[in-house]
Amino acid sequence: MIQDGPSTTNFSPVPLQGNTVFEELSKAGLSEAMSTSLAQAPGGACVSWGIPFRIDRPILLKDQPVTEPTKGLKAAWLVFLHTADIKPLVRDEYGLIRPMRGEGHLGEHIADYTIVYADGTEARTEIRRRHHVGPFRRIWGEN
Repeated sequence: MIQDGPSTTNFSPVPLQGNTVFEELSKAGLSEAMSTSLAQAPGGACVSWGIPFRIDRPILLKDQPVTEPTKGLKAAWLVFLHTADIKPLVRDEYGLIRPMRGEGHLGEHIADYTIVYADGTEARTEIRRRHHVGPFRRIWGEN
């Protein structure tokens, strides 16, 4: 169990179905670094930044959209516990990395989260690397 401090009572975990199991993630085309770090992934009941989460089955976002129904959910806030795999830095014909956004690819659009309300209206939020989601590991100078 991961618990980085006391848990607030202002938030409650939202049960999600997930689309995979932790044991299968190593076969999902993740980087070698992320695959070897899976043992440290948060699972079960955990607390991060004081917010309680429950992760029984993770959600893997890769090439296709994923929908998670939350029938009857009423909340003023939604907080996601998520991370991103590392992505190799690509060098140009001169051996330079341009633009140099670091290993975490600062500002790169990685996903869209769309919340669909009971009345059918939607709220879409762009998810950008190192703004909204961080890599599962950080190297010195990129935090």
